[in-house]
Amino acid sequence: GVGVSLTVQSNTVCVRGLALGSPAALCGEIAAGDIVVSVNGTDVGGDRGKAEAMILGKSGTLVTLGVQQPGKVKNDVAVVRQKPLVPTNNPPKEAGIGICIERQTDGNDIVVISLATGGAAAISGALLKGDVLESIDGKSVSGMQCKDVAPLLTGPLGSRVSVTVKRASKPVQVSIVRMPRLDSSVHDQIAKYQDAAAKAAPSGAKAGG
Repeated sequence: GVGVSLTVQSNTVCVRGLALGSPAALCGEIAAGDIVVSVNGTDVGGDRGKAEAMILGKSGTLVTLGVQQPGKVKNDVAVVRQKPLVPTNNPPKEAGIGICIERQTDGNDIVVISLATGGAAAISGALLKGDVLESIDGKSVSGMQCKDVAPLLTGPLGSRVSVTVKRASKPVQVSIVRMPRLDSSVHDQIAKYQDAAAKAAPSGAKAGG
């Protein structure tokens, strides 16, 4: 499979959780609470069993999930089936995105000074060193202390956080799925998975990696 657990809410199939180091977690495009609209182009309605059966398949093969954030348009996400890269026993209930921030001494800017290798932000590629944090989930962080900003980036495992940054003097909004940092022993495997997913993704679908 792809390491996603499903549930049914209001007659729709929703993502309940993501297994650590799984294709669903590595892709950065699927989060807890997302609606699974279709699998390989076939609508699943509110049938969790149908969705689960269609997601399962041979390791190394591609599956395209039509996922939708509540209130937004559907995205087709191409994911390569494989086992999680790390054990999934006793995962943490909360996680961040794996960045180190610093408040500039000459102003109110909160700047990303490093990204943890194997962390959610680094894997997604959504944030860059030098990005200036402007808001988190719509809350301005200008003038805040780093110790007060960090908790805003932390939340339930597999949940999505929206971050607006200033990059090259322009605002950029990104979404990152909260996940704990993966051990250095699997970093090469992450890169190989992302490369395989990008090559296998059909035209019009986001690569799940």
